[in-house]
Amino acid sequence: MNGQTIDYEKLRRQVDTHPYPLVFATICGAHLYGFPSADSDFDLRGVHLLPLEQVVGLDPGEETVEKEGLHDGIEMDLVTHDAKKFFGLMLKKNGYVLEQLLSPLVVHTTPEHEELKAIAKDCITRHHAHHYLGFASTQWKLFRKDDSPEVKSLLYVYRVLLTGIHLMRTGEVEANLLTLNKSTKLPYIGELVERKLSGPEKGRLDAADVEFHEQEYEGLVAELELAAEKSTLPEVGTGKKALNDLLVRLSKYRAGEEWKPSFLTLNQFHLSNAKAQKEVIRLLTAFGQTKPPSGWDSVQVNWKDKEGTVQTFQELVQEARSVGTIPRIQDVLDRNDSVFGHGISNFSTPNFQLKHKSSFAGREHEVQGPCRSAFSERDLVEDVLYYRAKACEFSCHYEFQTTCRYYRAYLFACLSIVDAFVNRHILLAKHDGFSTPEFDELKSATNVEDRMRLWFAVCSSHRPRPFFKSKEWCHFQELRTKRNEVTHAVEPIGAYALRDIHLYLNKVRTGVGGLLLLMRRAHEKPTLGFIERLRTAPLIDFKHIRFRADGQHHIKEIKGC
Repeated sequence: MNGQTIDYEKLRRQVDTHPYPLVFATICGAHLYGFPSADSDFDLRGVHLLPLEQVVGLDPGEETVEKEGLHDGIEMDLVTHDAKKFFGLMLKKNGYVLEQLLSPLVVHTTPEHEELKAIAKDCITRHHAHHYLGFASTQWKLFRKDDSPEVKSLLYVYRVLLTGIHLMRTGEVEANLLTLNKSTKLPYIGELVERKLSGPEKGRLDAADVEFHEQEYEGLVAELELAAEKSTLPEVGTGKKALNDLLVRLSKYRAGEEWKPSFLTLNQFHLSNAKAQKEVIRLLTAFGQTKPPSGWDSVQVNWKDKEGTVQTFQELVQEARSVGTIPRIQDVLDRNDSVFGHGISNFSTPNFQLKHKSSFAGREHEVQGPCRSAFSERDLVEDVLYYRAKACEFSCHYEFQTTCRYYRAYLFACLSIVDAFVNRHILLAKHDGFSTPEFDELKSATNVEDRMRLWFAVCSSHRPRPFFKSKEWCHFQELRTKRNEVTHAVEPIGAYALRDIHLYLNKVRTGVGGLLLLMRRAHEKPTLGFIERLRTAPLIDFKHIRFRADGQHHIKEIKGC
């Protein structure tokens, strides 16, 4: 094969002359597709950042920058888009920009490139099939224009179709034709690549070849259409918010601020697509819905609200991914709970002339407006999620004071939720006149282990020993220890390692959410909405950053678990 060696150093020297800072630059075209000839030019694609005044001013800057020709002995074609334009293309079902972004042939990268790649998977939908069907149709028409068409043009047609089929089936962007054919096993692909690389004398097809490949083309088009129909990819992408957040942060860099990567990054979703589907099915089943003959995908929920909202199954799945459950369904189920079915609704008013009364288990509260009255556990859960997000957001401020402040608040809220959970059972039992020696002891107990042991004696027929040996209890105790270190301030110096903060911010999933679910099961009761929000809290990743003077920092991402 007359393949071509990639001289990355020469390519980097050309990329370094770009007039604007780059987020990334990758190699696309024949090199990415797996069939470059010895004389193939290098197609470089990427994203640049215009100065702030060229983005917000009346004189717009160059949204697209192009550079082509022979440079340093390399024939190249460099095209980059400003970040705002590129991000917009990512939201328009454009498979080509995803291929550029996710190309493994990287000439220039940044921490934001890695972040953008992570967001890309949440921009992929089943409608990307339309891009590949349209692109393949265009390539086929170009191929058929020639009486003696080129092998190269045919390879582009097959590459587009196989990429689209693979995307619909797996949700993964793969642009290398030879890699794609390992699973597809089309017997003629290898021969076509050989002919393309052997030179122009073997690079043309005769009429018999064209007739055969037309049938193959039509068959693969039908296969892509079927793959799109059966695909489990979502109807709508969910990456817009993350793209917007990244674009806003990049605007600070446009304004001249130093580009500082965050050490802590919050994943966007509570649940994977598969787990979100299971959660939606669980809720629909609990609500009395049975699986239709045509499958769960055919389910639609009419909320019968003022707006006439109707949600498809896939829209419900995306909502569950975003928040961990479907609140409007889970709330109805929660209202039937014997312990937590009271005081579900929130109330707030800016009006100082209004008063609001609320009650639970004989305890009444009246508050004068402007005011808010809310379900304690729910508010504390939202506190936890908010503090986690803020700790991550400010981890690019390298004094870390604000990150540590939110981390401390997070620890307090975690322990408060568990206290509130136990106290609600005590208040309700006391109001109902319940009385046993264990309950009398529970009402005055202050030691956490004693409170848990007595709660089991009062509320559960299960023995507490497995509970106290569980991972959930262990993680709760670790969070409690950290909280106590802050509360009692035994040490004269507060020392915080970001790597440790990362670990403890993720322990809420098991140490609080998982712990409360174990207690609900011991009480022989189902889960609750606020528990699911905690149990599925988005994971936080940690970035081990080795800083370099040229700004090309080496980053190793440590996934949360």
